[in-house]
Amino acid sequence: MSAAIIDRKSEEELSEFAEDIINTVREPLIILDQNLRVVKASRSFYEFFKVNPEDTIGTLIYDLGNKQWNIPKLKELLETILPEKTTFDNYEVEHDFSTIGKRIMLLNSRQIERAFGKERIILLAIEDITERRLKEKTLHETSRIAREYLDNLVNYGNTPIILWDTDLNITDFNPAFENLTGFSSDEVIHKNIEILFPPEEKEATLNSLKELNSGIKGKTTEFNIRGKNGTIMTLLWNSSNIFLDDGITVVGNMAQGIDITTRIKAEEDMKTAMRNLEASNKELEQFAYIASHDLQEPLRMVASYTQLLERRYKDKLDQDALDFINFAVDGANRMQRLINDLLDYSRVTTKGKEPQLLDSNYILGQALANLHQVIMDSSAIVTKDELPQIMADEGQLVRVFQNLIANSIKFTKNVIPRIHIGVKEQVDSWQFSVTDNGIGINKEFEGKIFVIFQRLHTRDEYPGTGIGLAICKRIVERHGGKIWIEPALEQGTIFYFTIAKGTVIKMEQLIRPVEILLVEDNPGDVRLAQEALRESKVNNIMNSVLDGVEALEYLNKRGKYSEATRPDLIILDLNLPKKDGREVLEEIKMDVNLKTIPVVILTTSKREEDILKTYQLHANCFITKPMDINQFIKVVQSIQDFWFTIVKLPPV
Repeated sequence: MSAAIIDRKSEEELSEFAEDIINTVREPLIILDQNLRVVKASRSFYEFFKVNPEDTIGTLIYDLGNKQWNIPKLKELLETILPEKTTFDNYEVEHDFSTIGKRIMLLNSRQIERAFGKERIILLAIEDITERRLKEKTLHETSRIAREYLDNLVNYGNTPIILWDTDLNITDFNPAFENLTGFSSDEVIHKNIEILFPPEEKEATLNSLKELNSGIKGKTTEFNIRGKNGTIMTLLWNSSNIFLDDGITVVGNMAQGIDITTRIKAEEDMKTAMRNLEASNKELEQFAYIASHDLQEPLRMVASYTQLLERRYKDKLDQDALDFINFAVDGANRMQRLINDLLDYSRVTTKGKEPQLLDSNYILGQALANLHQVIMDSSAIVTKDELPQIMADEGQLVRVFQNLIANSIKFTKNVIPRIHIGVKEQVDSWQFSVTDNGIGINKEFEGKIFVIFQRLHTRDEYPGTGIGLAICKRIVERHGGKIWIEPALEQGTIFYFTIAKGTVIKMEQLIRPVEILLVEDNPGDVRLAQEALRESKVNNIMNSVLDGVEALEYLNKRGKYSEATRPDLIILDLNLPKKDGREVLEEIKMDVNLKTIPVVILTTSKREEDILKTYQLHANCFITKPMDINQFIKVVQSIQDFWFTIVKLPPV
């Protein structure tokens, strides 16, 4: 008796345990007896199919939910398939339920044999795969559309498209490619892609294509192809791998080509044009040289001898002859001015200096100093704003201010010229203005006044060659700016011009100190030279050595002087230990790397043979050391001032 109670209690516990498991499973689960009536159902079954236990337990499965479960495929599974098998997995059933709509389900069933004397039961697990099937259908449709789009892209695209496999055999070749190459698809499909390449480039191009098989997602390459008729065309290729679904395995490649043959030819034509322009510029420079020398010489002769005729035969010539002579001299002088102005115009770009960080107040001051007499004669009043530091070519910007101010004075009548130089900071530039109270310029003539040799007035009214404003325009454009005019508020004209700001750098970075090598064995003279150079206005670095051997080691960067910088100027004594200064000079001037460095001889010797010998050895200057200390300092300073402010040194 007690054993039966224990068995029953154990069975109840197991049943309770099984029910807990069933209710824990997320998927709907139902247990049927041999007659296909519901013995038990999981909580998820009730929730999903929206039924309750009272209408479910003991009910024939086909009668559930007003016979909603009377599904032919379900009958096939339970009555035909399952009796012959104890298990069956992933049996797909599609049905439209009145409560939850159309669903697609996967049924997994098990026949479970129970203890002796008990009937078998059927366990039916239901998995709703409706959303999955919808996604698969959408994905399939998307893939179909993508395939159609790819087919359309390949077959109807306007740009050449080609596909090839990993063996470099062509698998597709669109009509645009046919039109480009002259090959039909039938002629190239399944053939190696090398058929498209010029023989001399075939190997290199194929090697480039093989690199794509390593898994490169996309690559842009430029190479040539050969058409059916032998024409060579340059294409810019955008290519990409074609992968399996794993995204790793490459099965082929697809490339879209852009014919850039015309562009390449245009670039070559541009290079040719640039070479021609360079040659033309050299010819222009040659012309400028001829104009500055050869053309001016006969003009000078004409003017000089015409004036000589006037001086010698003035008393014997009538007024007409004297007028003719004046016309000839005036014409020659005017031609000379035109040639000089033309040279100035051509040299704006060819002879311009690198921009430096400059104080434009100083630049304006230079221009006003050059115009001092003109300003005094006209009683002109010139005012200015506080002007900024700018990156500019000093000489050229002085020319701009000078030309504009001179114009303002020249084109003012019956009033005292009043000129104001202003400035306004912009994002990328400085905008300068030169405002006058002159006769003014009509805005409609703006395009004319900046053209070379264009004039708005006769030479009798306002003398000049008509090139000054053209030079200003050329200089301003070289400085990254522009120049234009506006009428002043009351009377006169405002000239505006801009100067690009450029890169702001510190003055000490911009101006490189000049390097001086002093070769002197007298420590006292070395110290005096250092003192003189320290007081000099030129930023310098002076290095000194005590004998001729050490001097040559320094210049050739040997031994401890391996890091020495090349000097801009050498000051050399003659009577030196170890190696005489004359020998040092000779070696310097025979060395192709050193001979361009200026050498100034500074020695106590006054012997004529020393002077003659050093000049024969191509010394640049010979100076005898003075006895007076102050004079010695002045000599050293004058050496530096002359060689670094007056003379143009050769480039390093």
